[in-house]
Amino acid sequence: MLFPHLESFLSSPLAKNFRPTLGPSKSVVLTDGEPIELPDVGGPLHAVLCIQAAIFRFFFLVSECDRASGLDDTESLQACIKITDAVNRGSEVHTLLTARVLFAQIQAGRNSSAEVVADKEGVKAATNDCYVAHLARYGPLSPSTVSRLFWQSEVSSRNLL
Repeated sequence: MLFPHLESFLSSPLAKNFRPTLGPSKSVVLTDGEPIELPDVGGPLHAVLCIQAAIFRFFFLVSECDRASGLDDTESLQACIKITDAVNRGSEVHTLLTARVLFAQIQAGRNSSAEVVADKEGVKAATNDCYVAHLARYGPLSPSTVSRLFWQSEVSSRNLL
């Protein structure tokens, strides 16, 4: 066990039954007439993500170790995205992480022709995450602005993260 106190808390009834005063809610954002459901806020998973945010640097270091070892860091970066989405949606870190994962998914799709369907789903999910982060930060944007902003966020993520 890496964090025995954290694991103990997460298995406790307090964490499993966590509800804020107003109860859990789900927000929906419309884009091009299609709804994008955002994660639950206030439920047990949100509580876990808030606790993980306290040790966010650890999760980010895992992704850095993956990348330094030559491994695919997409999964560990997605864990970082879930944490920042839960506690700081639309922050600079959130937008940069989502852009990094989006462009990594696009690059993986260019390098691999064997799993094209899986790559398309990965790109679609990463695009959705990136759009939600940038929408929360900047509000509604035109499609041409969105693509330039995604690209600039990815360039910035290489320099800042």
